[in-house]
Amino acid sequence: MKIERVFTEDSKRTVEDLFKEFISNQINNLVQDYKEGIHNKKEQTNDL
Repeated sequence: MKIERVFTEDSKRTVEDLFKEFISNQINNLVQDYKEGIHNKKEQTNDL
């Protein structure tokens, strides 16, 4: 993520907005991985 590029492409968005969006995306990815991990564990226990 290059901050310099952002100002030229979209001057309305601030760095703070970008970090908030970046962090929320990271959290969503972690939650998704967590849910998939639980799902995979359930499948594994069912196989046993």
